[in-house]
Amino acid sequence: MLCYAMFFVTPKYKSSVQLLVTRNENIERQSYQNETKTNIDMIPTYKEIVMSEPVLEKVKETTGEQVGVAQLKKI
Repeated sequence: MLCYAMFFVTPKYKSSVQLLVTRNENIERQSYQNETKTNIDMIPTYKEIVMSEPVLEKVKETTGEQVGVAQLKKI
């Protein structure tokens, strides 16, 4: 059955999830240099989240723009 499902059945849906973990402010603060490095390292993650389809769809709905998500990604 598993082989049949893997090779002959077309998936009906696809999903993905992104999880962003932040640090607790109550925990003893890191040194300024480490905190700055961590923030810089997180920039690509923030960019990926902001440019994701669910976020851009919400932007499109909120602003009333008549452009597609693909066009918004180019902006």
